[in-house]
Amino acid sequence: MVDEPVRQRGAGRHGVMRVVRIAAPVLGAIAGAFGSVAIDQIPEGATFWDVAVNPGLWLCIVGALLVSVAFEPWSGQRRARERAAHEVEKPAEGAGSGPGTDQQTGPATSRGPAAENPVSPSPPPSGDRERLTLLEVFGLAVGGVIGSGWLLAAPQVQQDLGRYALPGWLVGGALMAVVAVVMVEFGLASRRTGGLLFHPQDAFGPLVVVVLAGALWISYAVNPAAQAAAAVRSTATWLPDAGLTSGQNALTQGGGLLAVVVMAAIVASNLLPRKALLRSSVAIMGTKVVVLVMVVVLLWLALGDGRTSSASEGTPSNLMGGLLASGIIYAYIGFQAPLDVTDEVRRGGMGVRARVRWAVYGTVAGSYVLYSLLQHVHDAHDAQGTVEPGRSTGTPYAVLADHATIGDLSLAWLAPAVHLVGVLAPIGSGIVFTYALAREVFALSGERYAPSALQARWASRLPGRTEDTFWLILVVNFVLGLVLLATVAGDWRLLTALNTTPILVVYAVFCVVYVVRAPELPPSVWRNVLSVAAVLGFVGIAFVVAESEWAHVWRGMAVVGGGTVVLLVLPWLAALGVRGFGWFDAKDRMVHFRSRRGRLDDALPPFLALVGYLMALTALCAVRAADVCRYQPGWTCDHPVPLSPGMETLLRLATAGVALVAFGLLVVLGRRHLASQAGPSQPTDGLSQPASRS
Repeated sequence: MVDEPVRQRGAGRHGVMRVVRIAAPVLGAIAGAFGSVAIDQIPEGATFWDVAVNPGLWLCIVGALLVSVAFEPWSGQRRARERAAHEVEKPAEGAGSGPGTDQQTGPATSRGPAAENPVSPSPPPSGDRERLTLLEVFGLAVGGVIGSGWLLAAPQVQQDLGRYALPGWLVGGALMAVVAVVMVEFGLASRRTGGLLFHPQDAFGPLVVVVLAGALWISYAVNPAAQAAAAVRSTATWLPDAGLTSGQNALTQGGGLLAVVVMAAIVASNLLPRKALLRSSVAIMGTKVVVLVMVVVLLWLALGDGRTSSASEGTPSNLMGGLLASGIIYAYIGFQAPLDVTDEVRRGGMGVRARVRWAVYGTVAGSYVLYSLLQHVHDAHDAQGTVEPGRSTGTPYAVLADHATIGDLSLAWLAPAVHLVGVLAPIGSGIVFTYALAREVFALSGERYAPSALQARWASRLPGRTEDTFWLILVVNFVLGLVLLATVAGDWRLLTALNTTPILVVYAVFCVVYVVRAPELPPSVWRNVLSVAAVLGFVGIAFVVAESEWAHVWRGMAVVGGGTVVLLVLPWLAALGVRGFGWFDAKDRMVHFRSRRGRLDDALPPFLALVGYLMALTALCAVRAADVCRYQPGWTCDHPVPLSPGMETLLRLATAGVALVAFGLLVVLGRRHLASQAGPSQPTDGLSQPASRS
């Protein structure tokens, strides 16, 4: 029997901890808000060191750590109760040691969530009729692609690429089309939610997935922040006296607060019933497509006899590098949204394959045509002097509509519709990315790459609801996006760099995964064509990254590295029993860095090869930047000069060589990893799902 004083002291400690767990997140949110305001006051041209020592940045970091205290209750009695409940559902002793299970890396991904996390997304309540229709799949693909890229990229593309603007859209569209074909055809061969991450797990093991999970999580989380910043910039053009923007890209304090409100609206919309959310996405898709087609047609007619004079003077330093910096690649990403949720697509009628192919291929092709025509009318009107220079940096097409005429008919009536779509389109794209990310993170939690509490039923469903809303995941992603938005003071170009570079890493690895698993597909000419496309996509992405602006590349690679470190270190600290980290009860992947019986873990060589390749690309970009630019302390290119022909050729040969060697090495290591897996394979639409082993 426990003595009364001891019991009272225990009750007192529990009471204090309860107060701390309630107060800490509140204080953290307040600290984060003040930190965001302080970061917003950092002047343009500040050095990296100025940002690093700014108190606002550290207030945001401390605030995030305090908010994390809210997760701590999951690590105590709640987790013990869940473990006890899972013990009841475990199979008989020894049943878990056969093929398809892994004491170290979790079960084979063909089996779904980890055995200790049996909760899975709720199936559609009424069978196939409640799954995604063709129009809803189009809503995800088009909604993900047509966001803020069309809205803000044209002036930047014109500035960066000059008369090569239209070829830039063609090259960027072709690269994304190649990647899309590889991802769609392979993704449809083995359909499952979270396939963007778990197909690489089959091929390379868990350590590569940690890299990709960090990249995908941050890339998707920053997208709503970038879309919110774009919506505010569009609003600033609509209401120029509101004082929402500072300079060409940054937001003022008022603009930053409005961006936070827009982000909150994007996240909150995902709490709507699933069908209502998807239908809203379709409605937004239809609105923006109709208005943008009207913009193209009417502004084309307003050109009169000058409609072919769209080429502006100037040449880019390099075409491939301009694709990332100008926003072209950013404008195309998002086509993969249907691949994040293939398991939710309707099976009857034309089937899953046809619906996903129509949606993804139609979106990539249609967006290329639309973006090229928008760039053409923008450049042609700019060449004719429809508006004075500099006026088209917010919502350029609304400004053009305000001043353009077809004969005696003014197009000023079109400007309000463009302003409206300039706000709706980014919001719609943010909704799609938020929808897809919630399901990816849920799958990550099921495979123990993220805290198991994110997959708990109470964290997935709101009271009185019969379908998952993933509300806790939405809150976590909102906080992450908020930190990223504050860190760059709402700068749209920097946000797009943080969005684009990590997702290109995911695309590149997926190209390798296809070639690794290609021998398991039925032999055909199409399989060989896709293998060649995968190599071209991988090498093309290497050139885009290596030849882009250093300021964009190092930030993008930094978030990939940061996400990897977080997903590796936090579970390791939790496994060590470090106080305060018990809530991050993901599986400890650091064990794969230890040798077993004198040999390396099978998951380690692919991880080292991928990390080495990304470091080599970053180094090539740094060498190019050092030769092209003379940098000021603020990391801005002062006086760029063209590379000498010899240096240009040398760097491009080095980029191609590094990419091809890395591709071949990853393919060899991936196939070796597959061969090392124990247990029989389970065929799924022509692909085997290998069982994993420790």
